[in-house]
Order: sequence, then structure tokens, then C-alpha cells
Amino acid sequence: MPTASPCASTTARSPRWTSPPATRAPESCRPLARCRPFDGGRPAALDAHGVEMARALHEMRGEDGKRRYTVQQIADRLGVSRATIYRHLDPDNPVSA
Repeated sequence: MPTASPCASTTARSPRWTSPPATRAPESCRPLARCRPFDGGRPAALDAHGVEMARALHEMRGEDGKRRYTVQQIADRLGVSRATIYRHLDPDNPVSA
């Protein structure tokens, strides 16, 4: 008869409306987690060239002194969200790509 792995989830035994207890994984599971490679998380939406382009487009002014491109237009052109553009344009929090 097969036995349950020490790393088996306890959520299968608990009802759906309750959350599983906040406990640490058994000691036998920790070495398995250390064996997996860590690739550094999610890739950046904009590379250094994209950040430079976004900043340059944002600083461009028309003849009337207003900004030539809106943040939405810049985001559409670069294929990212407005939040990404704002994150890279924030003068108080410079983000390096």
C-alpha cells in the first residue's frame, strides 16, 4: 500500500472554506526546494533602451509647450502598461533596467 509523502499537502484533507494551517514544510521537503534553480523572478517589461525611449518621449514638447505624447500613447507604443511607464518616470524612485 503506498504511503503518503511527507511533503503531501494538508489542504486536500481540510474543507474548502478553511485555510490550511500556517506551518513550515517538513524537514524532508526543504532540500528539494533548494535543488530548484532560481532564475531571478519575472523579466523586466522594459529594457534600458525602452526606459530611455519612454523618458525621451515623455520629455518631448509640442509648439504650444504641452507634452507631445500622453503616457497612454507611450505605453501603447512600447507595448507595456501605463503603470510601467509611470514606474520608470518617477523622479523620486529611479528604476534601473
